[in-house]
Amino acid sequence: MTAAQSTGRRPRIAFAAILVQMGIANAADLTPLPLEKLLDMRVVAASSYEQLVAEAPSAVSVITAQDIRVHGYRTLADALASLPGLYVTADQTWRYLGSRGFNRIGDYNSRFQLSVNGLRTNDAVYDMAYLGTEFPLDMELIERIEFAPGPGSSIYGSNAMLGVINVITRSTSELEGPRVATAAGSNNQRELAVSFGKRFESGLDVLASVSGLRGEGEDYYFREFDFASTGGGVAAGANGERYKRGYLQASYGDFDLEVLGGRREKDSPSIYFSSDFLRRDRNVDSLGFATLRYRRMIAQATTVEARVNAGRYDFTGIYAATGALDSRDDATGRWRGAELRVVSTYWDSHKVVAGAEVQQDYRLDQRNADAEVTYLDRHDSGRRVAGYIQDEIRLDGRWLINAGLRHDHYYSAGSSTSPRLALIGGVAPATTVKLLYGQAFRAPNAYELYYQSDTFVSNATLGAEHMRSTEAVLEQQLGETLHWRASIFHYRFADLIEQVEEGGEFVFRNVDSVRARGVEVAANVLLPAGVHARASASFVDACGPDGLRLTNSPRYTATASVDAPLFGSGIRGALGMSAVGPRLDRDRGEIPAVLLTNLVFTTQRPWHGASLSLGIYNLFDRDNRSPVGEFFAPAQVPGAGRSVRLAMEWRH
Repeated sequence: MTAAQSTGRRPRIAFAAILVQMGIANAADLTPLPLEKLLDMRVVAASSYEQLVAEAPSAVSVITAQDIRVHGYRTLADALASLPGLYVTADQTWRYLGSRGFNRIGDYNSRFQLSVNGLRTNDAVYDMAYLGTEFPLDMELIERIEFAPGPGSSIYGSNAMLGVINVITRSTSELEGPRVATAAGSNNQRELAVSFGKRFESGLDVLASVSGLRGEGEDYYFREFDFASTGGGVAAGANGERYKRGYLQASYGDFDLEVLGGRREKDSPSIYFSSDFLRRDRNVDSLGFATLRYRRMIAQATTVEARVNAGRYDFTGIYAATGALDSRDDATGRWRGAELRVVSTYWDSHKVVAGAEVQQDYRLDQRNADAEVTYLDRHDSGRRVAGYIQDEIRLDGRWLINAGLRHDHYYSAGSSTSPRLALIGGVAPATTVKLLYGQAFRAPNAYELYYQSDTFVSNATLGAEHMRSTEAVLEQQLGETLHWRASIFHYRFADLIEQVEEGGEFVFRNVDSVRARGVEVAANVLLPAGVHARASASFVDACGPDGLRLTNSPRYTATASVDAPLFGSGIRGALGMSAVGPRLDRDRGEIPAVLLTNLVFTTQRPWHGASLSLGIYNLFDRDNRSPVGEFFAPAQVPGAGRSVRLAMEWRH
C-alpha cells in the first residue's frame, strides 16, 4: 500500500447545496485584483522598507490574503509551494522548503529567514524556519506573504541565503469585531479559531486571536517494516497532531506591540533504525515571540525605528526503541535582541537605510539521554552584533542602483561581511530589467556545533558557510491583462555545512561546495469573466564538487492555477497544480516526478456574516514521496494522500 492508498477516515458532508445557497450574493468580493494594482503593491522583504515590486532588488513574489482564501492554503508551506522555483519536502514531522534546486536532506530550513512583520522567527537552537502547523500564526490573520529569492544577508544577516520570507499580518480595520472560524476534515481533523479586533476612540487598536487543531492522522505503509510481527508494515493513524496558538497585536500612537506563540504535539511513525515500529515517536514544538516597536518621523524625510524583542523555543522528542531504552531529545532556546534603524530620503535621489542590531542567546540548552545514560547535557549561550547600510540611488526617472553592505560578528563563528549590488531600470515603458549580485552567509547553529548522542559527535570548530549569486530578471506588462517575468541565475555555495559519517558516527563538517545555474519563468493573466490564471516553471542544474547531481534537487519544478466564478458568481472555484521533477534520495535512488492537484470552492461574499470553503487536496491521491536523512531506516517516506476540508467563517 502506498501513500496514494492510505486509508484515513473521510468525513461525509453534504456540501454542494450549502455552498450554492451561501453564494447567492452577486457581489464578487474574491474577484482578482487588477494587475496594475498588483504591480503597484509595495513589499518589504527585499530591502526591509516598503518599495514597489518593480523596484525591489529581487524577483519578489507575493501571495495575498485573497490568494490564501481562494486556494485554501492551510500552512505557509502550502502557500510557498505555489511560487516559482519552490518545492516542499516532508519527513512525517516537519516540512522543509527547497529553492531553485537546493534543499539538502536533513536540513532544518536554516537557509531561509522567516519574519513576521519584520521580526525574525527562526529559533536560536536549530535556526529553523517553521512552515507547517507548528508556525504560530493562523493563515486567516495574514494579509500577504512576500518571498524574495536569493541572498538577503546584506540586510538580514545569517540564514538569508536562499531567500527571505516575510509575513505581513492583517490590520484591526480589516478584522474589526468578532470572528469565529471552524473546520472539519479527513482523519477526524477539527479546527476552531476565535478572534476579535477593535479600534478604540482613544486611538488604541487591538487584535487578539486564539486557535486550536486536533487530528488523528493517516495510515502509511513502509516496506522496510513489512513483517508479520509489525502488522505488515502499516502504521495506522501514525501522524496525528494537536496544536494551539495565540496572537495579540496592539498599537497606540508611535508604539506597536506584537505577541505570538504556539505549541504543537506531533506523532510520527517510529521508522528510525532500531526503532519499535509498533509504537509512535512523539515531538513537541513550542515557539513564542514578543516585540515592541517605536516608529517616528523625526524630520520631513527621515524616519527612525527602534525595536526590542524576545523569543523562546522548547522542543521534546521521544523516540521509541526496540529491545532498548527509549531515547529523548530536549532543547531550550531563550533570546532577546534590539534593533535601531533610520530610513531617510534627505539627500536628493537617495534613499538610505542604516541600522544596527544585537541578539543575545542567553540559553541554548540541549540534552540527549535514555533511562540509563545521558549522552549530552550542555548549557551554552551566544551573541551576535551587526551593522548595515543600504542606498537606493535614483539615476533618472527610469533607472536606479541599489547597493548594500552588512557586517555581522558571531562570538561562536567569527565575522562575515555581505555585499549586494543591483541595477534596476526600465528599458521600455512596460519593461523592467534587474541585474543582481549578492553574497550571503550562514553561521553554524547550536545544534550543529554542540549536539552529540550515542551515534553523533559534536564539532565546535565549524565555520560559516558562504554563497554568491548573480541573476538577471526581465519583467514585462502587456496591457492590463498579462504580466510575465523571466530570470536567469547562477549561485555557488562554499564551505557548506554537511552531516557526514565517520567511523560509524555522524558529525557536521564544512566539506562541500555547490554550483547551480538555471532559468525561471512566471506569468500572471486576467481573462474575461473574472478568470485569473497563473503559471511558472523553473529549470535548474545543480551539482556538487564531484560534478554529480545533488540529492533532493529536481531539475524542474512547475506550478499552474486557475480560479473563476461559478454558479452565477456566487462561488469561486480554484484549481491548483504543482509539479516536482525526479529527485535522488540519500542512496541516489530516484524519487519519481509527481504532479499534485488541489481543488477548492469558496463562497465569494458572506451570507448573513458567514462564508464557506471546501478544499480537496491531492485530488487524484498521488503517491508523493520525500527523501529523508541517514537516521531513518527508509531513504524515502510517503506523503499525505487525498484529504478533504470543509471550513466555515462567521463575522459580525
